[in-house]
Amino acid sequence: MPTKREELVAYLEKEEYTPYGLARETDRRMKDVVYDLRHVRKSEGNRFRVRPAECRNCGFVFRKREKVKPPSRCPMCRSERIDGPWLSIAEG
Repeated sequence: MPTKREELVAYLEKEEYTPYGLARETDRRMKDVVYDLRHVRKSEGNRFRVRPAECRNCGFVFRKREKVKPPSRCPMCRSERIDGPWLSIAEG
């Protein structure tokens, strides 16, 4: 039986997910998923891919953001309608 982190790796190797999507898929709390994703990011190294979050209201892209946790609001328009970040693990 895989560990919680191994389960996250398995999901991320198949397709791209947001932290919210992973929490829903694994039936875990968002807080726990974000905590484990930080460790997965370290263990997977260069294979771990992050496509930045984006504001649905004004289109602002959070390019410089290093955190795995989704941003709470846009710094440009203050909207809370944020998509992403999208996470995946590349083959290799």
